Amino acid sequence: MNRLIIVVLFSVLTIGIASLAIVMSKSSSAAIKPPGINEIAVSNSQDRPGTINGQSNPELIPDRTAYLILFRLIANRKTSEEKNRVESYIRGMLNIGCKSCGALIENGKMTNAENANRTSEQEQTDINAVFATAEEFNQQITLLDNQAKDTKERRRSDPQAKLRLTALQAQKNSLIENKVALLIQRLSPVSRSKLQSFINERLKQKIKIVPMQPLSPT
Repeated sequence: MNRLIIVVLFSVLTIGIASLAIVMSKSSSAAIKPPGINEIAVSNSQDRPGTINGQSNPELIPDRTAYLILFRLIANRKTSEEKNRVESYIRGMLNIGCKSCGALIENGKMTNAENANRTSEQEQTDINAVFATAEEFNQQITLLDNQAKDTKERRRSDPQAKLRLTALQAQKNSLIENKVALLIQRLSPVSRSKLQSFINERLKQKIKIVPMQPLSPT
């Protein structure tokens, strides 16, 4: 099984997440956890053979991977503090509002409502589109994650489990691609261009895809 670790270093982001590692598999549909804590520690100085380092080769990081992480990062924020941080992050991502406002909001010297007064109607529409698309993605991917989890738990007794997991992974891939296309359609041309620049020039450079060591046979 070709299993991968995707390591995302969010040191330049302002949502309060230091780093994130997501375990993925090309032949398995294990549920992927939303960001929040350091799940796996991977050395930055000793990369395994086959590692794709976005800092040096961002073009090798698939769009699907980058948008998956972006949607997971934005979606399912419950508290007002989390939502405010995510909105500040989206504003920075789309280069909306004053460049120093994110830091002011983070330090409690400005509210998102005050910053919104500096935002045009179209810019606010674009911010809302990012929020909405990420939440729609999260709701739908959660159903697939749950199905994958149930299937994995039964795979030793179910000879069809591997086929079901492969089918679920294909559905996940299709869902990501459809939501990316929908987000691009929803955004204004200006924000569309800024989003793609952010993905290629910033987010992908913070992603590292590391092959996992083979599991020992049991």
